Amino acid sequence: HKTENQSMHIIKVERELKVPIEKLWALVSDFSNLSWYSPAEKIEKLGSGIGEIRRITMPGIPAAIEERLLELDPLQHRLVYTVLENEINIMQDYTVEASLRSAGDASTVALWQGQFSGVAGDLEPQIMIDIMTETYVSMLTEMEGAVQKIGRTECGEERDELTSDG
Repeated sequence: HKTENQSMHIIKVERELKVPIEKLWALVSDFSNLSWYSPAEKIEKLGSGIGEIRRITMPGIPAAIEERLLELDPLQHRLVYTVLENEINIMQDYTVEASLRSAGDASTVALWQGQFSGVAGDLEPQIMIDIMTETYVSMLTEMEGAVQKIGRTECGEERDELTSDG
């Protein structure tokens, strides 16, 4: 697919999430556990560790999306995966790097950066960039919510939430 001088298309979303880095990393690094991600109807885990594939089935999408874990670095809070090309993923050479960095005790900056060399068919790459940017944003929002929910369950308290008890 890729030639040496071919430029890559970049998708980049960075958000500060109001959750501690270790709790967020625990969620993110459990590669095939997407129980927190609402669009995922079913996840199949093939293999384990580097090379592991998560096969994601979503409602209304005729084939599963397959993502392969390439790198997992707990010290840097970073992982890299590739999305395998099929009739659903039409982006070529599509890899995603997800990294977290602490922004104080209870905040984490999450950076999701994807890159791909082109798109199968005659779709403009910008269309895929726009779609995936929205996807990353909603994913990070759900991730933050999931970690906050876990936190409340563990502590048995509803901190940082306005209650309407009056």
